[in-house]
Amino acid sequence: MENIIELSSYEEWLQCRASTVSSTEVSAFFNISPWLTYYELWHRKANNNYVTGIESERMKWGKRLEAVIGQGVADDNGWQVKHLDNCFLKHKDCDRMGSSFDFYITKSEFGEGIMEIKNVDLFRFKDIWEEPGEDNEEGKVPLYIEMQLQHQLEVANLNWGCIVALVGGNRVVIYKRQRNKKIGEAIFKKVTEFWQSIDNNVEPSPDFENDADYISSLYPHSEEDKIADMSENFQLIELLKRYDDLSNQEKVVQKSKAGCKAEILDLVKDHQKIICDDFRLTLNNIKPKEISYTRSGYRSFSFRKIKNKTTEE
Repeated sequence: MENIIELSSYEEWLQCRASTVSSTEVSAFFNISPWLTYYELWHRKANNNYVTGIESERMKWGKRLEAVIGQGVADDNGWQVKHLDNCFLKHKDCDRMGSSFDFYITKSEFGEGIMEIKNVDLFRFKDIWEEPGEDNEEGKVPLYIEMQLQHQLEVANLNWGCIVALVGGNRVVIYKRQRNKKIGEAIFKKVTEFWQSIDNNVEPSPDFENDADYISSLYPHSEEDKIADMSENFQLIELLKRYDDLSNQEKVVQKSKAGCKAEILDLVKDHQKIICDDFRLTLNNIKPKEISYTRSGYRSFSFRKIKNKTTEE
C-alpha cells in the first residue's frame, strides 16, 4: 500500500476520521450500521464532530490482543504481515474517504491483502455469525463488518482480505473475502455524493424513530421562560395527539407485561433456571447494594392533555 500516513497521536487519528468517511462509518450509507444513522453521520461530519463508537471491555481487550492474534494467524498460514495500529490511508481519487487497518498482509498465496480482527463473544457468535463449512463455504459475517472490509479494500486498492474472529477469547475463525469491485464503486459513489451534499448544505431528512436519540442530543437545553403559542401548528397538534395515544397504549402494555410476568413467577415458583421449549429463563438473586452517583443534567419532557381548556385559561 502506498501513501500510508503514519500518525503520531490519537488526536491526529481522530482528525483523520473527522475529515473522511471511514470503514466503520460507511455502513450508515446502507442502513446496516448498529450504532450510526446516515442523518447523524451527516451532521457530525458537517460540524466536524468526531464519530466514536462506545468501546466495550471486549473491544478494549481485543485491541490489546490484536498484535498477538494477527501475528499468530500469519504464522499459522505462512503469511507475512505488518501491524498498522498507528496508520491511516486515504483513497487515491478521494481524500475524504479513508481508513485505518489492523494488519497489512504483505505476502500470501493470494497476494497482498488486509486482515481485520474482531473479538467476538461466544453467544453473539452463535447468534449472528456462521462458520465457513460445506454448506456455506464462505461463512456468515455481520453485514456491517463485510462492508467495513470492502471499504478497506477499495481504499487500499487490494484484491482480497480476511476477517479474523477471536471467538470467546480462545478460538480463531478466519473468513477470506475477495474484493467486490461493484460494491467498492457503490461505496465510492455514495461517499462522493455525501460530501457534495455537505458542501452544498443539503441536509438529509431524519428517520425520527431511528434518529430519536441523536435528535434529542441536538436539543439538550431549553431557554428559561421562553414561551411560544403554537396553537395553529397543525403538525404539532397531530403529533401531540399521537404521542398521547401512544402513551396510553404504553400504560396498557406495561400493565399486561407486569401481569404476564407475575403469572410466569406463579408457575416457576422458586426455581433459578427454567428450560421450556425454545426458551431459557434465568432468575438470579440480586443482592442489595448501596448506589451513589451524580445524575447528569437532561431536558425533561412533561406531557399532559388539557381536559378543559377554558377552565385552564
